[in-house]
Amino acid sequence: MNARRLFAVGAIAAALAVLAGGCLLDSEKAPIIHERGGTINITISGGLTPEYSWDGDKMWQLAVWRADQSNETAWFIGGVESWSEVTPLPEKPCAERTVSSPVRHGTLPEGVQLVAAQEPRLTKGATYLVQVASGPGVQRVFGWVEFTPQ
Repeated sequence: MNARRLFAVGAIAAALAVLAGGCLLDSEKAPIIHERGGTINITISGGLTPEYSWDGDKMWQLAVWRADQSNETAWFIGGVESWSEVTPLPEKPCAERTVSSPVRHGTLPEGVQLVAAQEPRLTKGATYLVQVASGPGVQRVFGWVEFTPQ
């Protein structure tokens, strides 16, 4: 191959690499949102370790479950009085709210208790439900989103 042709092939390959770099990687694709509810609006970034964010105050807990027949807990963090310590759930309006927005899935924020970490990285194509709540019992405010990471 002569020098001009080799240069042209190299230039085309470089241009394609630059164009590909401008596309979204699999880890950056926005999740598919199926349903949402509650009074707190949760947003979810792309990837298998998404960032969960919400407007407003600190929350008492953030929980992520598999939204399939297993209902397995994928990842769960909470305040000092974690869900695991409050069984059955009594009315505790003074539950400590330590979970601040935003939170990266699988990363434990300072001052927050890890309750469960079966999936520190989500599974592409599986459906999950993420919920944030201000405390245990009926006085709490909460929000939830069912989503599928791509």
